[in-house]
Amino acid sequence: MSGTAAWAASVSLSDGTSGETYALSAAYSVASMTAYDKRQVILSTTVRTLLQFDTVVGAGKLTENSGVMFINRDATQLITLGFIVSASKAFYVRISPGQFFVMWNRVIDTNVTGGAFAAFTNVTDITAASTAGTPYLEYIIMQA
Repeated sequence: MSGTAAWAASVSLSDGTSGETYALSAAYSVASMTAYDKRQVILSTTVRTLLQFDTVVGAGKLTENSGVMFINRDATQLITLGFIVSASKAFYVRISPGQFFVMWNRVIDTNVTGGAFAAFTNVTDITAASTAGTPYLEYIIMQA
């Protein structure tokens, strides 16, 4: 498996009264992809492991993350993503209907006391669950 991933994003804002406009755009390319996976899942309120990372690529496991994008395709339900390092280290994000979340690598720092940066650690699992109902989540992950 090999390929090239091209990511692009842009935002354009316009103030209807003053005529001011603001724009921001970015493009990022990852060449020589060694593994990738695109999935669509229907979630429930039960936490589900979507991705795992290990030292060797295997069934459902990657060794690294060169970009992962999650899109909440549901019209009404929220989705919670969990980025787990260990039982005591994790962070969570909420994706509202129609919104997306991009994570470029699996390196995070967590601090439950709100203290200063300590050290980066690698996410080992990415989980997802809905706050209610059965929303539809789509995601793609790539490894270079």
